[in-house]
Amino acid sequence: MKKNIQFCFLLLMSLPGFAQLKWLNPTPSGYINTKISFVNDSSGYLMNYNGDLFISRDTGSNWQLLKNFAGARQFKINDSTGVIPAGDGFLYISTDNGNTWRKDAMAGIRSEWCDIVGRDTLFILKSTTSFYITSLYKSVNRGVSWQLVNNNLNQYNLSNIDFISSRVGYASRADGIYKTTDGGVSWQTVYTITSSANVTCVKFFTADIGFAYRQGNGMLKTIDGGATWTVSSTVADDISDIFWVNSNDAYAVGEHGVIYKTTDGGLSWIWASPSARIYAYGLYSQYFFNNNTGIVTGHRGRLLKTKDGGNTWTNHSPTYIDISSIAFGNNATGYATTWNNVFKTTDAGITWSQLPLEVGTTFANYSRFEHSRFWDKDSGIITASLPARLYKTTDGGNNWTIINPAGSSYDNITDMSFINRDTGFIQLTTGSAYGLFKTTNAGNSWQEIGSYQNFNKLQFLNSRFGYATRYNKVYRTADGGVSWTEMNNDPSFSALKGMWFVNPAKGFIIYDQGYLKMTADSGRTWNQINISQQTLPDYTSIKFFNEKIGYLTDDEGWYYTTTDGGTKWKQSGSTGFNECKVIYFKKDSTVILSGIYGTIASIDLAQYSIDSLTATTAACSASLQAKVTTILSKADSIYFEYGKGSFTNKIAAAPVAAVDTALVVRATINNLIADSTYKLRVKILYRGAYYYSAENTFVPTKLPPPVITAAGNTLTSSYNSGNQWYLDKILLPGATAKDYTASVTGKYSVIATQNGCPSIESSDYDLTTIINSTGGLAGEITVFPNPAAKDDDITIKVESRNRTLQLTITDLFGKVVATKPLVRGSNIIPVKHMIKGLFILSVTDVNTNESTKRKLLKL
Repeated sequence: MKKNIQFCFLLLMSLPGFAQLKWLNPTPSGYINTKISFVNDSSGYLMNYNGDLFISRDTGSNWQLLKNFAGARQFKINDSTGVIPAGDGFLYISTDNGNTWRKDAMAGIRSEWCDIVGRDTLFILKSTTSFYITSLYKSVNRGVSWQLVNNNLNQYNLSNIDFISSRVGYASRADGIYKTTDGGVSWQTVYTITSSANVTCVKFFTADIGFAYRQGNGMLKTIDGGATWTVSSTVADDISDIFWVNSNDAYAVGEHGVIYKTTDGGLSWIWASPSARIYAYGLYSQYFFNNNTGIVTGHRGRLLKTKDGGNTWTNHSPTYIDISSIAFGNNATGYATTWNNVFKTTDAGITWSQLPLEVGTTFANYSRFEHSRFWDKDSGIITASLPARLYKTTDGGNNWTIINPAGSSYDNITDMSFINRDTGFIQLTTGSAYGLFKTTNAGNSWQEIGSYQNFNKLQFLNSRFGYATRYNKVYRTADGGVSWTEMNNDPSFSALKGMWFVNPAKGFIIYDQGYLKMTADSGRTWNQINISQQTLPDYTSIKFFNEKIGYLTDDEGWYYTTTDGGTKWKQSGSTGFNECKVIYFKKDSTVILSGIYGTIASIDLAQYSIDSLTATTAACSASLQAKVTTILSKADSIYFEYGKGSFTNKIAAAPVAAVDTALVVRATINNLIADSTYKLRVKILYRGAYYYSAENTFVPTKLPPPVITAAGNTLTSSYNSGNQWYLDKILLPGATAKDYTASVTGKYSVIATQNGCPSIESSDYDLTTIINSTGGLAGEITVFPNPAAKDDDITIKVESRNRTLQLTITDLFGKVVATKPLVRGSNIIPVKHMIKGLFILSVTDVNTNESTKRKLLKL
């Protein structure tokens, strides 16, 4: 189920949250390189389809990752100003030649294109999610502000846009070449195409002089701003990029790894090197420091440098040819075979050197290296085809001994399986002849087992017990390969691509269309295991490090991982369309993925993850929980960090450490401030450094509200302690007991506090009548106006006779504000001088001690 892989850019977006993929070859990565540019003779930048931006400060000899811009494909740097339109919908701007980048306020960028004219003038494209409408924007102040130039550039359906100045620019579409002289507001045709041959590249040296490549026609040139065009040369390959060195010298790169050059201003174009093409699918970008020295880049992570005008080229990486096998004798020393060569590393894959052993290098010689196994840093064997043979070394690859396990009778060794240093098995095939062979002396000699054994894959678990596949069947042996029993009756007609058994009972098989099956009974029955994904890939290889940890690869460069023994798998990352048929586990808990285009990438199996962070809130408290997973490693400490606005507090999780396990950690925090927003994260100490989870937020609640009950004038809270009573929402000083005896009517409420945590305020209890010890006086007193305005005095009207009455006015703290005797009739009481608030009016019969109270609200 092969797919077209050349331009499926969206599948290469990086997946966060998984173990870091480290490229060992090609470097700095094996992703398709999309853009290279230098700001001076030493410092330059390289970007790939994964959005990785690399920097070099030594003219491209070494590259370091500067930053990842998710989904970015292109960048432009000119006169200290840089622009990156990224896949996250944002624009990134640099004002220091690309050393630092800031996220611009312009959002919604959905185009890879950008351009810079001079230092200050920037152009970008912004489109809708569906790409139906693309708008052209311009900034003249390095991205500080933007102005809309054209609100629907799709009406022109332009591509290959190249601005020469803030007003003059060129572009192409299916029917020709277009030009703008008003900064992109309008576009006019300057070259018309009536056939299906498109213009794939447009590049101008000045506002008047430029090249354009037209499919099937060749390189076009204009010297009058597009008024007239001439075919300067027939160029047979589609061109993706043109680089002007000066007015005479230019280079063009494109499909099939082709590189053309001109030294006469484009009158003629020739192949830059005698071999014409670099072995690659396509070259997409280039930079030349002068007419002799330059770097080209493109597919397969290719980086090639010339110092003689393209006559010869030096690869940046040791090889871009498919890796057929890889094996490490110890954690530092390893060997990798391509079709024809053997490479060695002594620093865990950071650098590789080619060894003096080659096969199949002459024309029409299809001999290839196939498999390898090394027992220590110096000793190991490598197999080769046509004819089938083994090469053995005991001095680190300086010298090799050829071993023919069965003379010259076989063409290929289809698979090899060793159970220890001395004992191993190989499957030999050629046409209709085949045989299974065994060694007990580290491959020095081989004996055939049984007869007519013919298998594609082999795996022996010990000297007697093993499994093998032939097309879509699985076979098992219990006598060292002498006899085999067919174990599965699989309905699929697809050939099995891979097989791996973690123990004699449990194993896996893979093949096309997303089929992954597992057996737990030595192959008698098989169950389908589904991995959630959009498409059904063709799986290519499967292997386990131990009974829990396994890796699976497919033909589009994705790899999948399991940490539970194969029941659940997840798509964990990508090698960028670089199919990896070789999975190798090192003793230092590192997995090596190897395959096409020279791919060698390592992943540390020891890793951690923090997820499922939650906070269950209660009254001024929260119960915290998270899942911490460590694989082949330990989290030395686990803490929850929290705070309002920043992480000012921490509390140890329980358990406080995790060793090669997945566990749920918990903690409870109290004395929080209710109704406040807290930030929360998990902090772990892992391999001597601190790492943090994604952040979360939570809001602690208050205590449940008290419930008020009443018996006459006595009000009772449902909380035994911590009460504070209120009258008409105004605090009653000193009213903090469980019971409160009311002396005036009104709406009473209470808030309770427990261990510093306040409750929600109770519902109002509306007390409409005060029951006095003796009756009568309450009905004889009238107070008005109430509330009293700022400039009002009040009137107390007394209806009773033969009473001696005394008025006392107090505030809510019990302080006496005024006293005055009252007489029958209207009594004017001055209150203008009193502050705003609630006051209590007490009227007492001094003869009988009968009293009544009123509330007075002073506005």
